[in-house]
Amino acid sequence: MSTTAETLRRTRDDNSWSPTFWMLYGMFGPAMTMEQIRNQYFPNLSMKTMQNKACSGLLPKRTGDVYDTRDVAEWWESLRAKSR
Repeated sequence: MSTTAETLRRTRDDNSWSPTFWMLYGMFGPAMTMEQIRNQYFPNLSMKTMQNKACSGLLPKRTGDVYDTRDVAEWWESLRAKSR
């Protein structure tokens, strides 16, 4: 069994990830591009504005050219918690 499959199996068993993570993982897989984040959360913003948000630290941390879906889910949950 691959490491990713083992991690997902353990994660499902202990149910430690949020429903947001599972929704994003089902839609986008283990990684998301900036364009996918923009389309999902900021559909009216330009890519330049998204790049500015990334440089300002207003988006989740990037791994290479993509975002880890777990980080995106945690980032979104923290934004939701701040708005309550």
